[in-house]
Amino acid sequence: MSERPKYITLVAWIYIVQLPLMLITEFLDHARLVTLMSQYWLPVGVQYSIQVSMLMVLFCCGIGMLYGRSWARSMCIFATLVNIVVVFLNHQDFYLAASGVVWLVLLMYVLSRRGAREYFGTRPRK
Repeated sequence: MSERPKYITLVAWIYIVQLPLMLITEFLDHARLVTLMSQYWLPVGVQYSIQVSMLMVLFCCGIGMLYGRSWARSMCIFATLVNIVVVFLNHQDFYLAASGVVWLVLLMYVLSRRGAREYFGTRPRK
């Protein structure tokens, strides 16, 4: 396995730090968050479940990417795509979904660069 590229480290740490920060902010401003979530068509409990489960999956992906696991790269892209679909279906806000699409494109670019492929041990298809 080759040396881990710095951009993989950056993406992995973004996902690792994101979980505790989001949970802290949710608990600090819980009343306003519930009021905001109750405006959408999914029940608040379902929205919490989706949000926390996505954060936990991405947290595990961040740790897996630090250890060079190929499944973490695939799961990271898949979870980000699912999150965009859920956000768009629930909020129906084009700009919120568009920012997720920009992040997904950037993520796919970073995770498919030559250094990332070598680090995760995958080769491009011929």
